[in-house]
Amino acid sequence: DGGGGGGGYDAGKKKGKYFDQKTGKSDAPATQGYMNKDPTSKKHADAAKHIPQSRKEQKTASDEKKAVQKPNFSTIQEIVGYWERLRAKKTSAADKRTLVVSIFKAVKGKVVELSNNHKGSRVVQALLKYGTKDEVASVYAECTPEIANLAKSLYGHFLVKKLVDSTSKDALPALLAHVQGKVRSLAKHPVGSQVLESLYFPAPPREKMAMQVEFYGAEFALFGSGVGKEAVKGLRDAMLKKPVAQRQGMLRQMNAALLPILEKGLVSPSLIHKVLAEYLDVGGPGTKYEAAHSLSGPAFLRMIHTREGAFAVNLMLTYAGAKQRKAVLKALKGQVARIVRDEHASVSIMCLLDTVDDTQLLAKVILAELRQEGLAELCEDRSARRVLLHLLRPRSTRYVHPHVLATLPDQAEAAKAVAAQKAAAASGILEEEEEEEGGDAD
Repeated sequence: DGGGGGGGYDAGKKKGKYFDQKTGKSDAPATQGYMNKDPTSKKHADAAKHIPQSRKEQKTASDEKKAVQKPNFSTIQEIVGYWERLRAKKTSAADKRTLVVSIFKAVKGKVVELSNNHKGSRVVQALLKYGTKDEVASVYAECTPEIANLAKSLYGHFLVKKLVDSTSKDALPALLAHVQGKVRSLAKHPVGSQVLESLYFPAPPREKMAMQVEFYGAEFALFGSGVGKEAVKGLRDAMLKKPVAQRQGMLRQMNAALLPILEKGLVSPSLIHKVLAEYLDVGGPGTKYEAAHSLSGPAFLRMIHTREGAFAVNLMLTYAGAKQRKAVLKALKGQVARIVRDEHASVSIMCLLDTVDDTQLLAKVILAELRQEGLAELCEDRSARRVLLHLLRPRSTRYVHPHVLATLPDQAEAAKAVAAQKAAAASGILEEEEEEEGGDAD
């Protein structure tokens, strides 16, 4: 029942270039197709047959290969075995001491290399936990010169944090001396930026300023903040001590250092808050606008828990566009009640209430969550109360301290600054056009 004219599927399938329907034979050349292959070919007869390996044999082969490719593989395997027995609860104190000694002998002279390995880093941290004072001091002595490189390591940075936590205040300046000139590279690194806060927060004031001035330019990164009367106290002071012709160059270097950090969203360290606040305070409206559009909405919220970070965020929100402000509002959803209770973050909420033009979005995001939390309860909180009073009496020194208002930009002054910059830009364009027309007339 294949249908007429062709004998069904099989008849149609036989039709071809070399097929003779009358004789039912193929007249294909001898060199065509797979029909000429010799089924008894012995081409691969001498090849070794594949014998499947067991799991144990595969692991042994893999370990042998890694031992050749990775120089510390055998050492890591050895100390991991010690570590597994060390952390067992059934291990006695005497056995633990023996295992710690074995680990210390195996890792001595190789601490930095082993700390870059996932398992090696955990074993070294166990050595710091169970080792004697002399053993711990020996490990730290190896790590201290390489602290900047370890801070960028995915596994080694845990060791750096332990090193900083265990270092006394008197010995901390000597430790931070190994980071001098490398602060900007750490700030741009996803892992290094996490360590930067651990290095900056416990540092003495002089070392904090030395880390801060590295963002002012290459000169300060090499020679530091100065000594005595020549010591720099901040960005404004550093710029005033420079000739007028060099001041714009300092801002350009800061721009080149800070913009990659903002674009990556690595804004959690308080050092970045401090430097960014100084840079935005000195820069014009264009500087603040560029910085605001380099940050994503959620990144703003990682800065508002410090005074300098909240000040920097408020400056950016004041000069940012409507699209960027809406992105910040969307990131705030579900967190307003917690944020308004923060001493510094509540000021950023006040700034949003001043700058955002979309009142419907403000009502949905901020006011709705405040009502849901309970206005009576918020009135009892010192920081949240300021937000509610700011709605009734904006920028009133009776309810908000002038020290707090100093971090909240005046919207009228900001509008004047933007208008002045636009007027200056327009006049500059007109002058250039007049000069061009005068040159054409000549």
